[in-house]
Amino acid sequence: MFNMKKPLATCARFVVTFVFMVFAPLTAHAQRILYSISRDDDLLRVVNPSTGTTTSSVAITLTGKGVSFGNGLATHPVTGELFALLKLDGQTGRQLVKIDPATGVATSIGDTGDQFAGLAFNSSGTLFAVVGDKKNSAGGGLPPETLFTLNTTNAAPTQVLVLGRGNDGEAIGFNPSDGLLYHASGNDTGGDDCPLHPST
Repeated sequence: MFNMKKPLATCARFVVTFVFMVFAPLTAHAQRILYSISRDDDLLRVVNPSTGTTTSSVAITLTGKGVSFGNGLATHPVTGELFALLKLDGQTGRQLVKIDPATGVATSIGDTGDQFAGLAFNSSGTLFAVVGDKKNSAGGGLPPETLFTLNTTNAAPTQVLVLGRGNDGEAIGFNPSDGLLYHASGNDTGGDDCPLHPST
């Protein structure tokens, strides 16, 4: 079970380059590492959380496939495994994978069948994903700007909630402090369904 908190302000503003970041623990007592991926390349980066600068990076590889970019990243809260959504050459649906952060080698879980744009685990290890707006592309058959769970063994999506709001650009994040899943939509403050009216 999860809670969805609707923002009472206008739709969130994103920079043109979407970057997805997650913290991953090294060990129970070690400092956590901040990883990021971008829709502009195939790199997994380690980011200094104090300065925002990239300290190192590795190319993400998947056997037999060409990786164009990544656009979803989440750390499993129990196992510490790094899950990602990858855009593969010649494939419409995003590929759900696990990535070895030391080498960048990805292990395929499955084709999600659509253009998922963001990932977030809740505290119990349920993986949530949001479908992108898809205004400028054919996409798959799932409704845009909709929240799903993804099966972590085969990437099969199960619809949870239609989100709507905003235009191109979707992100979700889970806050373990309040148990809420947050959604941000839109790469600017204009466009369809913006600003969000508090009563809707």
